Amino acid sequence: MKEALKKDISQSSRVEDKPTAVNFQQLRAYYRVNFNAPVEWQLLDDLGQELDTHKGSVTDISGGGLAFKANCAAAPGDKVHILLRGLPIIEKLDTYATVVRVTPLEFEDENEPPTWQVACELEIPSNRLRDRLISGIFEQQRRNIYQTRQDEEEAAMEQKRADALAAALGQV
Repeated sequence: MKEALKKDISQSSRVEDKPTAVNFQQLRAYYRVNFNAPVEWQLLDDLGQELDTHKGSVTDISGGGLAFKANCAAAPGDKVHILLRGLPIIEKLDTYATVVRVTPLEFEDENEPPTWQVACELEIPSNRLRDRLISGIFEQQRRNIYQTRQDEEEAAMEQKRADALAAALGQV
């Protein structure tokens, strides 16, 4: 009886030789890319009138939304006007958005004002503009990849020079 039980247990707890496929579901509708650029934004009042202009810094963007750092808080559900310059393909994005999330950020210097990350869903007025925005985002991603590769190559060359110099000095 014990032998039969051991055999059943060993068969049910066997380890697969090959990994099985992992199902991954992308929950975002659009690809998000890290992006650093200044942004101007205004909260809208209940009548849709723009209030004071604030400045922030975009941290990432997609075809459906963006996130930016700001030292003025907004609340989820707030409507904002966004003005973003310097995107590839689209020089200026001038649109409205709805705040979906606001996260307080830690700050190192107590003398600095508090900072929040504000995440917004963009209200893009046409599919043509959204397509151009997405093209610009992919162009930015290509630039990021190119710059990373270039930085890695330069670091490798610098390391080779340092190694050669150290070897030459060690031989003297």
